[in-house]
Amino acid sequence: MSKLNCWEYKNCGGREGVCPAQNAEKFDGINSGKNGGRICWYAKATLSDRKERGSQATKCSQCGFYNVVEKEEGSKLVVFF
Repeated sequence: MSKLNCWEYKNCGGREGVCPAQNAEKFDGINSGKNGGRICWYAKATLSDRKERGSQATKCSQCGFYNVVEKEEGSKLVVFF
């Protein structure tokens, strides 16, 4: 079974425009994801001109998808790049 990216898990790909995580090629492969799809909490905070990067990452780390990635990746989880 392949691991889901955030837009697949949340079923939101393309509905509200392209999420920064979908085009975040520099994060490709991290946590076994496509682009920023499995480190979306960090990709969104760093690529969307938000000045509150830390608070965005904290907010996202409370997301159910983050918990799925954390469980699947275990000790190999990359939280911040």
